[in-house]
Amino acid sequence: MQPDAATIAQILKLKYGPPESYNWSPRLRARFGLVTPADCYEAVVFGLVDDKTDLLDVGCGRSPFPFNRNAAEILSKRCHALVGLDPSENLLTNDIVHERVPSMLEDWQTDRTFNLVTMRMVAEHIETPKQTVDKLARLCRPGGRVVILTVWRWSLSSLVASVTPTWFHQAVKSVIWGTKEEDTFPTLFRMNTRPGLKT
Repeated sequence: MQPDAATIAQILKLKYGPPESYNWSPRLRARFGLVTPADCYEAVVFGLVDDKTDLLDVGCGRSPFPFNRNAAEILSKRCHALVGLDPSENLLTNDIVHERVPSMLEDWQTDRTFNLVTMRMVAEHIETPKQTVDKLARLCRPGGRVVILTVWRWSLSSLVASVTPTWFHQAVKSVIWGTKEEDTFPTLFRMNTRPGLKT
């Protein structure tokens, strides 16, 4: 699913400010009509949410959009319900979700269902893809959507991550994105190809 140009423009403005104030990186992408996967993901999710949306954010961490606080706050206000599910203690600092569920997806026992389920940079950590997909199917209402942002199994970053220890991932992430140690988790890459996602 591709977001429309207007929603992408809204996400970019909320994240980077007006185009005339962009720093070099978003300015260069805009010049060539490029959008990052994260910006595209945010625009897709943003475009699917209205006041009737019950949204489950799996592996939510500190925020559904960790690098776009403005869009995350609007998303939270727009949703009917925004539930964050995460076994990490990072969940405790998430002030965007309406409800926090400190659990692994597979372990969560609930009768609730959602018309939108999101997973941002979580699939690469999944140990049992089929069990995860089955659980997502049970949590998603008929006609609902599951939106997943993940890295491709055969990308350079995934290949490097496959042969390096977690401490190295954290060192690289802290330099590039300023992430903390508690924001880095072991990667397995069992759900990071089209066949893997169709399990």
